[in-house]
Amino acid sequence: MKTAIINIMLLAGVTAMPGLSSCTTDEMDRPAAETEKPADEAPQQEDKGYFISLNGEYGAEATVGTRAHWEEDGQNAPLFYWDSSDDEMKAFVFRNTAAVNYVTDNTYANVKVTPKEDRLKCSLQIADGLSEEYQDGDVIWAVSPIRDSQNIEGSTVTFALPAQYEYTDGQDSPTTHLKDYVLMSGTGTVQNGSASINFQIHPTVFRFKITNSDTDNLIVNSISFSGPFNNQAVLSYGGSESVTFSRSTGDSQPYSIKVNISGGLAIPPAESKYLYALVMPTGLTDEEVTFSITSSFGDKSQTLAYDGIFPGTDGAADAGFKSNTYKTLNVTMKRTSVQLSGTSINGFGQGEDYDVGF
Repeated sequence: MKTAIINIMLLAGVTAMPGLSSCTTDEMDRPAAETEKPADEAPQQEDKGYFISLNGEYGAEATVGTRAHWEEDGQNAPLFYWDSSDDEMKAFVFRNTAAVNYVTDNTYANVKVTPKEDRLKCSLQIADGLSEEYQDGDVIWAVSPIRDSQNIEGSTVTFALPAQYEYTDGQDSPTTHLKDYVLMSGTGTVQNGSASINFQIHPTVFRFKITNSDTDNLIVNSISFSGPFNNQAVLSYGGSESVTFSRSTGDSQPYSIKVNISGGLAIPPAESKYLYALVMPTGLTDEEVTFSITSSFGDKSQTLAYDGIFPGTDGAADAGFKSNTYKTLNVTMKRTSVQLSGTSINGFGQGEDYDVGF
């Protein structure tokens, strides 16, 4: 199966005057009080600078968003939804490759994300005014989720996945513990008062499908898959976006895709459950990897070559972890044994490429 490349296109209106915000949405999307006011009575904003408003909504087949999480559908495929956020997406503006400051003197500003009722639609608003009027050819670069300004240096953003994920049995979504780490970024060019920003998901979703083939209940306390995997991304903009992946632990140390389960995950006999984690893109062939699990059936560990688990399909070798995809490691458990097998890479959603226009 080919990797699905899913782009989100968000249209933005640019103000002609400082302190006023315009929007490309239809009147039905505006508050009633605003649509009923004559144009000459439009309320003035106290904020200084120039503003750009972003509004987005999903097409029928779209399955991905920014500042989002996913939930499993009936086929256990991840489907993405928008989440509310005031400060987890950052937007930069570049003119001729040089950053344009906001009125705060920062090169970046927070973007507020507001989901609509079905969570497949949202509105986005850059919080701060730009110090200069937006011009045709300006490039807007957005990165999410970034909370800590210490991760930003000039027009470079450093983002690392955690040493382990903490899962609580019964949490709202099977991927709630991943929300802070779904790294996305994209660029768009201002032209004739609008801009389209195409976002790309950078991590691979790695999920463990654990099947209990025993006659007793299985309680899983932790699970991990370790190897020479990347867990860090460095993103920058200088005329075009650059994204590089590496190991924050250094090349000599493995990175563990690990999930701890608070209270344990109960799996009855003959049933399967999924545990989700993330890993950054990594090219892999026959490197040594280690699988470990702690459970009511005991602590078990197995080391073997990567291509011994993921041998590839249709005569083509498995290339490792790729952005914007999910990979499943099947783990079949008995009290006396563990069996591992890997599935091929799957793109999010159905079909090949999506270009979703808003």
